[in-house]
Amino acid sequence: MRISDACKSRHLIPFFDIAYQGFSSGDLDMDAWSIRYFVHEAKHELFIAQSFAKNFSLYNERIGHLVGVFKSCDIVSKFRTQMTTIIRRNYSNPP
Repeated sequence: MRISDACKSRHLIPFFDIAYQGFSSGDLDMDAWSIRYFVHEAKHELFIAQSFAKNFSLYNERIGHLVGVFKSCDIVSKFRTQMTTIIRRNYSNPP
């Protein structure tokens, strides 16, 4: 909760990386508690990156997603445009 307060007071956007969801407690739901708190209780806009390579034993694959939680549909549209541009570059010229 102190992290949430610090983010709000400094106008920071939290970024959660949950590559190992379920590995800490053995419970997928329990390991996502902090994200639910930031979204539902603290009402943060935030980003969540989740990799499925470890959970699905696909170690050589780059499988996952990025989720943005925003308060405004206008921001969602802008976020989608930026992500589409970035993704298109990666698929056209893979690293």
